[in-house]
Amino acid sequence: MSLIGSTFFLLLLGVSSILWLAVVGLFFYGAFLFLIFPAFQSFVANKVPESNHVVAFSIVANIQMLTGAIIVLVSGFLSDKFGISSPFLFLAFLGILTSSLYFSFKNSPLRTKSH
Repeated sequence: MSLIGSTFFLLLLGVSSILWLAVVGLFFYGAFLFLIFPAFQSFVANKVPESNHVVAFSIVANIQMLTGAIIVLVSGFLSDKFGISSPFLFLAFLGILTSSLYFSFKNSPLRTKSH
């Protein structure tokens, strides 16, 4: 639900032309975004054997840093080319796509339960 909340407020940031509404959207985007991190870390810890936690968390942190840098570069290009709201709309689109993929695979027979 945190991903859906952050996606909603990113979308609000992308379409808002009212300053106070954009500030509220930014505040709640940040609040929902930081709810994602503990859930994701818990997910990784549950899926990886304890002996491999250090490696798994290192890989996850490096992927987050790399994708963060790529998103910043893409957002700068989009902002220059299509306007300041386009990076927010792009990230909202990615959030909608990710949420859709999550819910489509949530009850998939390919999904395994961790014990």
